[in-house]
Amino acid sequence: MSSYENLPMMLKLEISQDSIKDAPVETKTKLTNDLMRLLQVREKNVEMAKDWLLFLATSKFNKLTAGEIYNAFKLAMSRELKDAKGNDFELLPELSNNTTAKVLTAYMESKLLNTEYYKAKKALTKTSDEITHDEIAERRERFIEHLFEELNEKGICTEAWILYDELEQAGKIKVSNEEKKKLYADQLEVYQNELTEDRDANKGNEKFRHSLEFLMDQIKLGKKNRVVQNRCRSILVIEYLKAFCSDLSAFKNELANDNESNVCQSHDCSNQNKNT
Repeated sequence: MSSYENLPMMLKLEISQDSIKDAPVETKTKLTNDLMRLLQVREKNVEMAKDWLLFLATSKFNKLTAGEIYNAFKLAMSRELKDAKGNDFELLPELSNNTTAKVLTAYMESKLLNTEYYKAKKALTKTSDEITHDEIAERRERFIEHLFEELNEKGICTEAWILYDELEQAGKIKVSNEEKKKLYADQLEVYQNELTEDRDANKGNEKFRHSLEFLMDQIKLGKKNRVVQNRCRSILVIEYLKAFCSDLSAFKNELANDNESNVCQSHDCSNQNKNT
């Protein structure tokens, strides 16, 4: 497989960052600022930026990365990306949801038609699928040892949620829907209070305000927040595993199963912390 440096720019931008839906607030803020400069928006409109980011996060474009979104507009600005009729895009000095949809649709279609991108991605996917069973088992063991140490030293581990699905499917975590709803509501309140305190303590820093506003928008739309969901999952996993924390061998035995690939193949388990 070619090295990362030799990959097509389209593919580099796709694999080097989280999707805009999962990107941290800092990345989203930088994207809006960069695009406003590119589009020559003279006066920053915070509400417009917030609405635009919400549109991205809840649309079919939410799997694109910030780098891809910026690149799409850059290509449209330089007349290298055309609309469905082969015409240039009319880019006004604003973050327009309508224009964004047109530009990103054209960009996604251009990816599908790009032979260089397609071949490189196919080769990359083939290589990633060749991870051996031993490598998967090794990742899993590292993560379990890391979890054991965290629980014994701190009593918590923010990555414990990674094991939630397998423990629930195995019938080891048994929680009613009502209990899940209550736990989520409790943790949502805790998280909202944390963000409020961060905002109030850092009034000059917009990222804290944006984080709280994003959460409030999710609440209004009836959407679940990933940070809160993973906190709930971690709490339930930790509660179950507490009984096995006195001995590492017993801890490992309790987590021994045939579902290693479900837990570790897509995670670098020793460092996983993608809660947003």
